[in-house]
Amino acid sequence: MTAKHFRSGLAAAAAVALAVRLLAIAHLLPDDPMGDNFYFHGQANLLADGHWFVHPFTWEVDHRLEASAIHPPLYVLYLAVGSLAGLRSFAAHAVLSSFLGVGTVVVAALCARRLAGNVAGLVAAGLVAVHPGLWLHDAIVMSESLYALTVACVVLAALRAWDEPSMRRLVVLGVAVAAAALTRGEALLLFPLLVLPLVRRSGWRAVAVAAAAFAGILAPWVIWNSARFSTPVLISLNSNEVVALANCPNTYYGIELGYWTPACYRGNPSGDEAERAAFWRRRGLEYIREHSGRVPFVVLARLGGAFGVYHTVRHVGFGDGEGRPWGWGLVGQLTFLVLLVPAMVGAGLLVRRKDPWWPTVAPAAAVFVTAALVYGSIRFRLAAEVVEVLLVSVALAAVPTLRRRSLREAGDRG
Repeated sequence: MTAKHFRSGLAAAAAVALAVRLLAIAHLLPDDPMGDNFYFHGQANLLADGHWFVHPFTWEVDHRLEASAIHPPLYVLYLAVGSLAGLRSFAAHAVLSSFLGVGTVVVAALCARRLAGNVAGLVAAGLVAVHPGLWLHDAIVMSESLYALTVACVVLAALRAWDEPSMRRLVVLGVAVAAAALTRGEALLLFPLLVLPLVRRSGWRAVAVAAAAFAGILAPWVIWNSARFSTPVLISLNSNEVVALANCPNTYYGIELGYWTPACYRGNPSGDEAERAAFWRRRGLEYIREHSGRVPFVVLARLGGAFGVYHTVRHVGFGDGEGRPWGWGLVGQLTFLVLLVPAMVGAGLLVRRKDPWWPTVAPAAAVFVTAALVYGSIRFRLAAEVVEVLLVSVALAAVPTLRRRSLREAGDRG
């Protein structure tokens, strides 16, 4: 396949991806968003009005401006650009998110082409275009739209850095990981998983350059939040509150085993958002210490829930409360499971060829760590779904070669 054919096929896959997402918006857009998607949508509009990162729920209910860093800022900043241009409705923000999904198609194709050639690139593009686990987020205004794109960019930057760990490529890798972390906080794990292993190839000096680029991108957000709140804030405050939401009787012994529930709230803290988050974190950690013997069972339930192999129907149903239709959520879960075996074959092929396989596995490892430490949500699996598609494309692109080799060997034996 020529480069021209690759470009033509990629353009077609991008067009299909946009069409799929626009159709999803037309049929699946939530009528009354009140979860994280309302937070992103509302905060973006407030940001465009000059109110920098305030809580949209507090404004909606009390018409009061309260500083908020529940979520990292990058996705809201992206939506706010649209709001400044007059694209302020929830549907308009969903359309903007759809273009992020198209970007993921393009970057995933470039990753797969680097791994296994033009055919693999087009296979990856086609899978990302139609995979429900990847387009559902775009249709309901969730930060996963941007996270999928930034994870794909991290993988592409890591592959290039592992090919040639030059200073410029390490800087790009550091910036890419920082962008992912400013979209979803768990992406902080990608730095030790992808950058530190390069020490063996390029030394500490080069890795320090990547670390400086990484820290430089994060610094403005971290410094500003630490100044406007009473306690330091790294990326977001949501992770602190989640410690309480995921560690209580309901999530250790009840029907929400391994998940989270508002029933975990205990107490009525005062202060700003950071002080309240610190209170919930202390409560959650206290519960963990008091029930440490139960933690291994909870961790297993979290991992099973995140990957949809423990109480599958229930965990798919949890997403319904965030705007993900149950039926399409189940199709996305089944798609993930069907692709799992060819993805493992693709990983094995990369190892056998001595290609840089770790950048395609590290995001999935980050998902394991996140689910084990936080709770078992199918949302957390997104990074694994991105690299799963890449590995499947490697396996499928190898089929013609393996078939020719098999026929040749059969002919030799004959």
